[in-house]
Amino acid sequence: MLLTAALENLLVGSSASRPLRTRVLWALLALGIAALLGGIGILTMLIVWPLDNQERQLTHQQADTVVGWLQGQQEQLDTRTRSWAELPNPLLVGADLLSTGDVQAIALLRNGRVTTALIAAELRATDWQPGTLAPRQSFSIQGDKVWLLARVPRQDGAELLVLRGIEASTLSPAPFVTQVRVAAQPTPAVQSTQMLPGQAEVSSTDLSGTAKSVQSKDAVSSVSSFGTAQGNHDLEVLVSRPRTLHAQGIWAVKTASLTVLILVVACIFLALRLLDSLVFARLARLRRFVQRIETEPDTAARLHLGQGDDELHLVARALNLTLDRVTGDHDTMRAQGEALRLIAENGNVDDVLRVIQGTLERKSPGALAELQSFGPPTLTGVNHMDPTIWAVSVRGRAGDRYGQLRLTYPTVLPDNIASEAAWMAELLGVAAEQERLRGQLSFHAYNDELTGLPNRRGLLRTLARTVPDALERGAPVAVLYLDLDRFKRLNDTLGHAAGDELLRQVAARIGRACGPGDQAARLGGDEFVIVLPRAGTEAEVAQMAQRLVGILETPFEVFGHAFQPTASIGVALAPRDGHDPEELLRLADLAMVQAKARGPGRVSFFTPDLEDAVLDRVQLENDLRDTMRTGGLTLAYQPLISLQTGKIEGLEALLRWTHPVRGPVAPSLFIPIAEDAGLIGTLGHWVLREATMQLAKWRSQGLEIHVAVNVSAVQLLTPDFVLQVKAALQNSGVPPHALTLEVTESLLMDGTPGSAAHTHLMQLSTHGVRVWVDDFGTGYSSLSYLHRLPIHAVKVDRSFVMGLRKGPEAERIIETIVTLAHHLNLKVVAEGVEQGWQAEVLKLLGCDHAQGYLYAHPVPSEQVAGLFAAPLGVLQPALIPLQEL
Repeated sequence: MLLTAALENLLVGSSASRPLRTRVLWALLALGIAALLGGIGILTMLIVWPLDNQERQLTHQQADTVVGWLQGQQEQLDTRTRSWAELPNPLLVGADLLSTGDVQAIALLRNGRVTTALIAAELRATDWQPGTLAPRQSFSIQGDKVWLLARVPRQDGAELLVLRGIEASTLSPAPFVTQVRVAAQPTPAVQSTQMLPGQAEVSSTDLSGTAKSVQSKDAVSSVSSFGTAQGNHDLEVLVSRPRTLHAQGIWAVKTASLTVLILVVACIFLALRLLDSLVFARLARLRRFVQRIETEPDTAARLHLGQGDDELHLVARALNLTLDRVTGDHDTMRAQGEALRLIAENGNVDDVLRVIQGTLERKSPGALAELQSFGPPTLTGVNHMDPTIWAVSVRGRAGDRYGQLRLTYPTVLPDNIASEAAWMAELLGVAAEQERLRGQLSFHAYNDELTGLPNRRGLLRTLARTVPDALERGAPVAVLYLDLDRFKRLNDTLGHAAGDELLRQVAARIGRACGPGDQAARLGGDEFVIVLPRAGTEAEVAQMAQRLVGILETPFEVFGHAFQPTASIGVALAPRDGHDPEELLRLADLAMVQAKARGPGRVSFFTPDLEDAVLDRVQLENDLRDTMRTGGLTLAYQPLISLQTGKIEGLEALLRWTHPVRGPVAPSLFIPIAEDAGLIGTLGHWVLREATMQLAKWRSQGLEIHVAVNVSAVQLLTPDFVLQVKAALQNSGVPPHALTLEVTESLLMDGTPGSAAHTHLMQLSTHGVRVWVDDFGTGYSSLSYLHRLPIHAVKVDRSFVMGLRKGPEAERIIETIVTLAHHLNLKVVAEGVEQGWQAEVLKLLGCDHAQGYLYAHPVPSEQVAGLFAAPLGVLQPALIPLQEL
């Protein structure tokens, strides 16, 4: 214990001034010394103890060797004595042996007593006189000799006794035999008997020839016995050990080894205790403290890792300082959390500023936080004019400046004023940024991104506020639902960018046309709504709607193209037609559909029968789909007449639908339904196949004519349109020049190189298909496509032919179209010719072909052959005129 305490004091001592690394190295050094000492002790024990055992074995071997030699001498003496006992007079032999010194006495015995004896001079004669009792033991010791005795009975009843003496110096082959003696202690059961001269008393211990180890002052370590004396006493041979280390040295080495091992255990225990106290126990306390902080963030406990300035103590000090700062800034963190919560809950800048002001009041009573208005940025930091004021800019994440935070303290600025002002300004910037983003989101949520007008959600919010106010005033509210006519055609030909530009211009015109308090909105696509909260009478509302139609009829300039759209407007009035905003929009939409059905540029008010019309339109669409599946559509053909020869040069294929209940349905009714339902592409493909197959039949009958097929915008812009045309020609066997495709003028507005329309028409023209422009001169004034696209003829719209009777303006327009077309090597076809004088005027103006009821109405394919036989130019009253596609 004293050694352990001393070693601990040596290693720990003044450890408070030592770094942790030094103390750990001392502990490791103690472990190393302990390991070295332990190794030395174990090595010593491994060397000394086996050496001691080896010397013990050698000593036993030496004693056994001496005893074995004596046994050999005794056996030799016994053998010779037996041989001599057979001689008639063994004393004669004994005389010779006495003279040579091989034996020292020969005697004849009877009844154990000497009768005759020959002895050497060194023996006492009195011990061998006749009648003397002969010794019974097998050996004795006298002087420096060991006497061996042999007694053998003779045939005459006597016994022969032979005595031989061996010098002690001849007993040991090595210098290890120290003494040969007879056991000195007598056996209690046996009394002392007469022995040879110099013989000592013997003990009764019978070792039976084995060796035993003893310890004595003369360093005798091994004793072996030989023979048996009188009374079973043994002859003992004492042998000393040939020691490298004497007995005291062996004991000292063993004691030292055990002491070293004890010291090693003590050093290891002390070193482990030091490591535990210096490192492991302190690390365990640190881990438990960290776990406590994780589970109890607001704990006031602090970490203590002992005294001094080692590394772990510095860690504990830094951790405690950090906790002190966190605890000290807890109010700041709470304020920041409260401000962030307000921001997340759509709080504004003023709410966050109130939280900041409360934090300042708690930390520095009398302090003031102000957010100055927007203006030129001022210096950031301390105000040198007034050292109690600190200013910092408030900016958003994108760097936008929202103002300046001004902090005024009653006395001096705190040490951490820069960090305090930084987080306050950052939170105010986040709040201002969120407030701005909420405003933007609100604007986008209730306004159209393209035009800036309110969207459907914004419109409904306006109606939800306007309609109740109007009902309280007793004034009607008008909802005008406006839809642009032919906008889809512009969007498909010039692209979505042109369509968006047109919508922006339309929105601007509508906004300028609205009066104070009126609200315009865009629902999507080309649909706009105007809310008139003080509508007045129905006539005043109709006048406002017609004014909007007139404003939108003025041509728009869109990417270099002039576009003259018209608008259809439906009107619903509140409270006459309804009160709910959604219902008013629906009713106004129904009225707009009715206006579109009446033609472009019309205004319709909602009436209860419009709902029946809408249901009828839906039913008609379903019937059209069924007819397309069952094959109830047909084609009618109207001839194309040469004004120079009066002969038929071609036919135009027109789509017809005979409803099983309604009868013939006008194309002007079901074609818009097909376009709205997305069926026009399928219808166009079917017309193309049917027309080419019928043309093949007529040409096989000898009618060398061509057929014109109308192509919709959807069909022309289909990616596989060219393949459809080629497949129809190949399947029917019709040559490409016999097929004419009629496209409207609006489709050609996007005929720039690389566009879908330009690519498809160029490929078809190269293949041999002819292209005509239908309804030429309506809607657009750009004629640049005439030389960009492969155009073969233009068809003058029927509106110009019908206008011939109104004045010379139509005649001049037609003349201009003819002159322009002929300069471009294009043919001119006049549509809607119903009077003979119209044909004569058109012929004089230079038109090449004419088409109209003057010559023939559209007829089924079975009646086409009759057209070539009958004279044309006279109206056929038997045929019901139908508006063609």
